[in-house]
Amino acid sequence: MAKGVRSAEPRGEEGTLYVSSAGQTFTQPRIDADRILKYQDNIYLAGALDKQQRILFQDRKRFAVRGIDENGEDVPDLTSALTAMCRRPEVDLWFSMQVAWRESATWGPALFNPVWDWEGGEYVLQRLRHLPSETFSSAGGAMSIIRNPILPGICLGEEGEVQFWQTQPDGMVRQLTNVVMMSDPVRRGLLGGKPLILPVIPIITMLNFSWTGQMQQNNRLGAGGLYFIKVTNPIGDDKQYAQQIIKNISRGVGYQLRQNMEIVNLGIAETTTAAETIRILDSLIANYFSPSSAISREGTLIGGSAGPEYDLYMSYVMGQQSWVEAAFERLLDPYLAANGWDGCSVVVDIPEPSADMTKTWIDVVKAGYETKTMGLNERREALSRCGIELGDLTPEEQAALMDEFGVLSDTAQEMGMRRAELMTRIAGIDRLDPYAMVSQDDQVRFFRQTLGLPREDAREE
Repeated sequence: MAKGVRSAEPRGEEGTLYVSSAGQTFTQPRIDADRILKYQDNIYLAGALDKQQRILFQDRKRFAVRGIDENGEDVPDLTSALTAMCRRPEVDLWFSMQVAWRESATWGPALFNPVWDWEGGEYVLQRLRHLPSETFSSAGGAMSIIRNPILPGICLGEEGEVQFWQTQPDGMVRQLTNVVMMSDPVRRGLLGGKPLILPVIPIITMLNFSWTGQMQQNNRLGAGGLYFIKVTNPIGDDKQYAQQIIKNISRGVGYQLRQNMEIVNLGIAETTTAAETIRILDSLIANYFSPSSAISREGTLIGGSAGPEYDLYMSYVMGQQSWVEAAFERLLDPYLAANGWDGCSVVVDIPEPSADMTKTWIDVVKAGYETKTMGLNERREALSRCGIELGDLTPEEQAALMDEFGVLSDTAQEMGMRRAELMTRIAGIDRLDPYAMVSQDDQVRFFRQTLGLPREDAREE
């Protein structure tokens, strides 16, 4: 090859590049298993997933696995057998479903190894082993080029079948054959499904970048602003000594300025740019994982009087729960055919979050009283829906209650309260004012008459 002749074209940098206003740069990360493994415990990401998981899986007491016949009627014996099987410590369906949802949200697919075997004359699920998604991050021996880009151990074989290649503790990659893969069918696009967290991975990267910038800014401005060390007629290692001071500023290291050195403060105070950026990025993550951003409105609250907003919120929750329920119903199907439950099916029921309806029922009671459309016992029964067990009153108990609170009718009580309120305002007038409307004696007599007390002159008689 002749000298000076290049054998190949030069190749430049590829990928998305971000340039900040301060001149700093960072690239959008390539999202792979290592990146997700690094970020899954990030405080922003883990916090958002924890909150949503607690919403979706709130009430274990009402969680149920039922067997129903072709008419949708409960089959008690089948329900009892399924419940006992799913409560086995090695199965623990309640927590296995939470693991499935969390794995799908983080990685896309959730992978399990179900171990079925006969116990006497019954075919049962003995163990349900969770297979960590990150152990499928290495490609196996399949020749297909169609692989999960995040978990290449999940791929298609030569005949189009899904294969699972897991990295073993000894580092060897081994194909597994008894694997059940679950994922949200809505999040398609990758073999095994897209992770719920996929769109926020770049935001996490930006957050880390912003926090790094914030810490650098705090260190740089730790002495109250941006400043320089002025060195006059430097000799020897004066320059290196000044650089050492700048480098260790705000680290609790004490240095003494030399005679030819002085601090020059430029008066540039710390800005809030990085902190504001962090706040905005944090809100982006919170809004992405929470349905409240789409349904929240000023003056309305979930569980309050905002019926449509609450319905939309519950639709979101049930949508998330439904695919998990369906996936585990399919997982338990082998129990039916093997044990002779033909024509039956499995129903997995994750309880929906219950709203606090206390305010609603109190409003109902108030409206029933004010419109005279609810009797006393009806109002007491409505209050019992708030957890206040009052029970019905007998006619004698109702009469005693009326005696305790006064015998005036509702109309008379209301009229008396209005007159008393008017008199209270009149009583606030200075009685030494010659234009006062009533005297102090008139006030006393009026109050006694309003409250039903005997007249003073009658009492003296």
